[in-house]
Amino acid sequence: MEIKGKKISIIGAVRSGLGAAKLSKNLGAIPFVSDSAAKEKIIQWISRFEEEGIAYECGSHSEKVFDCDFIVTSPGVPTDSEILI
Repeated sequence: MEIKGKKISIIGAVRSGLGAAKLSKNLGAIPFVSDSAAKEKIIQWISRFEEEGIAYECGSHSEKVFDCDFIVTSPGVPTDSEILI
């Protein structure tokens, strides 16, 4: 599957989210990471997104999550999470 130039929303910002975002960016996609956790809880991961130049949001999920071609969900995100229903 070709993902170059595609917008990819990644739900969950921790280890898997960072990996998915970096991989998709390296393959030419435009990643956007969204996590409902407060910034203080995931600050170490946020700094990594900033270093990589990856767009993100935290504290809640906005409608921007749905402005994409694909959604990737990190394994740590519960399947009954409101954003996925």
